[in-house]
Amino acid sequence: MDEVPEQPRASVEVAEALMANREQRRRLSTYARVRFGIVEEDAEDVLQETVMDVIRAAGPILRPDGFIFQVFHAKCCRHLRRRTGRRAVQALVDAHGTVHLSAPDGPGSEDLLALKQGLARISSRCRALLRAYYLEGKSLRETADEMSLAGTGVWNLINRCLRRLRQCLEP
Repeated sequence: MDEVPEQPRASVEVAEALMANREQRRRLSTYARVRFGIVEEDAEDVLQETVMDVIRAAGPILRPDGFIFQVFHAKCCRHLRRRTGRRAVQALVDAHGTVHLSAPDGPGSEDLLALKQGLARISSRCRALLRAYYLEGKSLRETADEMSLAGTGVWNLINRCLRRLRQCLEP
């Protein structure tokens, strides 16, 4: 038998259907826990981010369940990267972007010292941008809003700041 293709649906309609479907949300939350080890509370946050991304999707959505799963999976991956990155540097960088060396004689201490010196040589605005995006795991939009920047140019500004930091780190 031939399968009847679904009618394309508006992004807001798909997002509303997801929020109304408790079983689908439970399955996605279970997937996040089993596949990625994301706790239930964080999975709910990832699910809310997914709903927001679905709402922002341009054009009609042809396969809502597949689209939702794809967005949710990508959000879980991003959540994992943010969590891992934050944990790795949380002990090293305070809220003001100051690097603290916890083990001055341990492995990699030369790299940490170079990073501290490099961060001290770039502008405070660059430090704040890099901290917000890479250490705090904020999205480009959130970073732009926090820094009162245009959303369209924040990625270019972050790249310029990274270039400056790399120049400071070169011997």
